[in-house]
Amino acid sequence: MATGKGLASDIEAWLETLAVDASRTLRQEPGSTIFPTKVRSTGGRKAMAMLEQLSGLSPGASAQLKTGVTIGEGGMGIIRLAEQTALGRTVAVKTLKGDKQDAAAALDLLREAWVTGALEHPNIVPVHHVGLDDDGSPIIVLKRIEGASWHDILEDGDHVSAAYGAHDLLAWNLGILLQVLNALRFAHSRGIVHRDLKPSNVMVGEFGEVYLLDWGIAVSLRDDGSGRLPLAKDADEMAGTPCYMAPEMLGRDGGPPLSERTDVYLAGAVLFEIITGGPPHQGKTALEVVTSVIASKPELPPEAPPELARICLRAMAPDPDDRHASIDELRLAIASYLEHRGSARLAALATDRKVELLARLALPAGSPGREREEIYRLYGACKFGFHEALSAWRDNLEARAGLTEATVAVAEYELAGSDPRAAVGAD
Repeated sequence: MATGKGLASDIEAWLETLAVDASRTLRQEPGSTIFPTKVRSTGGRKAMAMLEQLSGLSPGASAQLKTGVTIGEGGMGIIRLAEQTALGRTVAVKTLKGDKQDAAAALDLLREAWVTGALEHPNIVPVHHVGLDDDGSPIIVLKRIEGASWHDILEDGDHVSAAYGAHDLLAWNLGILLQVLNALRFAHSRGIVHRDLKPSNVMVGEFGEVYLLDWGIAVSLRDDGSGRLPLAKDADEMAGTPCYMAPEMLGRDGGPPLSERTDVYLAGAVLFEIITGGPPHQGKTALEVVTSVIASKPELPPEAPPELARICLRAMAPDPDDRHASIDELRLAIASYLEHRGSARLAALATDRKVELLARLALPAGSPGREREEIYRLYGACKFGFHEALSAWRDNLEARAGLTEATVAVAEYELAGSDPRAAVGAD
């Protein structure tokens, strides 16, 4: 692979080949979804034929719907509230936007309905009906979800505390992510890759229900012959949301294929946002965003919990082979972190005392603050904290390393003072 200026030139040349919508999104709205534009495969042609058959039906799916206010809008569709008069219930209705009334957009909308309808899971919104409205455009009738976009509340600790009674924002966000991973785990068991995981595609209901939305660019790893879903092997163009995107989603020649580990990467990118407050791939230009995607070397702040940081960086490895092998492996790693988080907090507090201890030991002999009593007060505090952390979780690497570092430092302090017996006692 080219490096430096050569790589930049290669990327710039490749950017010039992109479709207009993809190029504009990269440059102006990297948090928005780029939709694929091609229908090449046999499966795609079959799906188009199915669309034509559906178009031959009599319009009227909206006859039993009293449409109300708009509650959401994406790159392709609009979601409105409606009353389903036959059942006397409120539903959500998704239709195409006015400027997206073409066969390709209609197929995308129907494919979203087909994949969502095939995935009956508590964390995936149920589809009640698919048909045509009075104008002959496709329409999806969905369960109404009352709540908030995860994107809007991910950093709002006051809202989360008031609405859900959760006072630990990090733990709450990780709990939401675990439920999203459950939905992905189920989808993967059916051979479906989401491709557009991000907080704005997750709804949190007023009672804490979690739903993974917007399956419009999902692909299948299995060819069932129906043509209802595009196949991953045919997905050769950029699609997804640039600021979360995995390298293989760029659609560049010679890249690895899409797989379940593509969703692992996206989950890692969401975890990055939970930790830092923003998505991993940002930049002032399209070149900067794409370069960040290709390199996939996100920088986490030093205060990030070490175990959680390791999980995040592994999930976001540029090479799919270096990521967690499955969504379930990633899910278990995050669940394990939550289980051992108390130990990590104890280790973090002990580390603060260790840093202070090392700073005192670095002072010249006889300096204020380097008194033997002060040294052993700090050493006793950090030693106790590390031991408590290891008692709670014996595999806490930070606690084990911190205890070793503090013990060695005090032993060297005693040896320098010509008291080898005290050095032994520092163990």
